[in-house]
Amino acid sequence: MAEHRDLVITRIVQAPVALVWQAWTDPAYVMQWWGPAGFTCPLARMDVQVGGSSLVGMASPEYGTHYSTWHYQEIVPLERMVYSHNLADADGNKLDPVAVGMPPDFPQDQRHLIAFKALDTNQTELTITEYGWPVGEMMEMSRLGMEQCLDKLAVLVEGVKAMIRTAPIAEPFGAADTAVTSWDVALQQIEQADVFWLATVRPDSRPHVAPVLAIWLADGFYFCAGTTTHKGRNLAHQADCVLTTAGALLHLVIEGHAHIVHDTATLQQVAAKYLSRYGWEVTIQEGAFYAEGAPSAGPPPYTVYAITPTVAFGFGSDGTCSPTRWRFV
Repeated sequence: MAEHRDLVITRIVQAPVALVWQAWTDPAYVMQWWGPAGFTCPLARMDVQVGGSSLVGMASPEYGTHYSTWHYQEIVPLERMVYSHNLADADGNKLDPVAVGMPPDFPQDQRHLIAFKALDTNQTELTITEYGWPVGEMMEMSRLGMEQCLDKLAVLVEGVKAMIRTAPIAEPFGAADTAVTSWDVALQQIEQADVFWLATVRPDSRPHVAPVLAIWLADGFYFCAGTTTHKGRNLAHQADCVLTTAGALLHLVIEGHAHIVHDTATLQQVAAKYLSRYGWEVTIQEGAFYAEGAPSAGPPPYTVYAITPTVAFGFGSDGTCSPTRWRFV
């Protein structure tokens, strides 16, 4: 009988524990690091809660696409997650490892523990334990693959930290007010917003306003629209636009420039965030979204737009936040 051991990998990540946790739970982040060198992650459906299951994929031109599920037994935010790992098909159905070419002793329902330990405000000890590997080639392949995944995760968090370091400049907005509200507070409101309103300009200079489902990624806002909608036609004529939303703490007005997104990697991240944020599942075909149930976006195909913000304004809605202007430079 083969000897079994636990595979333990520890990595010191130069990032706050909250960011490292987000890298394991936010589909837009998982898609940027899951899979060893030479692989991309075309799918990350994250349901990080006790009893929930995440479905992740990894793909390469040479080896094709492979899927796994993580079924969670324990979640302690910012500290630990415990899940059982299985190979799966594209719909998340468990597969017999032997049926897909793995050896007979390849683990099923393998317990994984991901432990997060804040060493200081910008350093996290990350420990991955995969229990009960048969000692041999598959265990070492798993070790190498995870090490390469963590290399990619380190690159991701460095990029996110660079974006944070270049956060907008906050200025008081109002004659008598010298206090400012952090952009982090604005981002919290953005993540909790139910609806956004997009203002565009018609070719005859008249304004047009319509509701949109928008999301925020590290570099700006994203939304989609059918090519036959007023907003789609307006943006083809004039890229300047304004996005607004109302939150419990802040009413926000964001000015910026919209442009069409074409690259597949970004479209996959936007699609993953739409699914986790709004429960709206889309498919990507020829650089556009196809889906049902988007009345504000018109009929498919849906063009995906990114809004690069230039300036934003926040107005306190409950008296706890100071009026603030944020300049993106």
